[in-house]
Amino acid sequence: MLITKQQRFILDALERVGGLRKDQIVTLLRPAFCAEKPEAAPKIAAAALRQLSNCNVRLCDDGAVIYLHGTQRPDLKLLDAVDVMLQLGGAELTDYWKGNAPVLLRFCVQAQKVRAFSVASYGPDVFTAAFPSHERIILLFDGQSQPQALPVSNKQFIAVRQDGGLYRFFALNGK
Repeated sequence: MLITKQQRFILDALERVGGLRKDQIVTLLRPAFCAEKPEAAPKIAAAALRQLSNCNVRLCDDGAVIYLHGTQRPDLKLLDAVDVMLQLGGAELTDYWKGNAPVLLRFCVQAQKVRAFSVASYGPDVFTAAFPSHERIILLFDGQSQPQALPVSNKQFIAVRQDGGLYRFFALNGK
């Protein structure tokens, strides 16, 4: 089956992360295919998704999340991690992939130099995780307790969702 570059891009993104919301797909498509006309991204994404579903590509669309048939629907924490990635990475996002628990997502951003990030959910299991020393750690925080820095030398940040859906980031002082 022949598919367009946009369709291949969407399938690749779904395979890397496990599933995305439609607005996240649009945000990922925008710098890759709509840099000249960013307002065209929602139409391009909708057309690509419609064509994929009509071409026997087994996409599951539960109204909120799109994921590949035969895979699990991604949980809300992973979708939050993708939101953090899109907010920080923007057009400079170079690579991303699903992490191994307790890390939800890993991604790289290139501005002047490449920077690697790990996004994890703040909880007891994150304190035993191993992080490469070059990665910045972003902890999704639910506001239930006082955050503490991890016992690693990496730069660490707490991400707190604001009412508008964007995140604010607060530095944590490690060792």
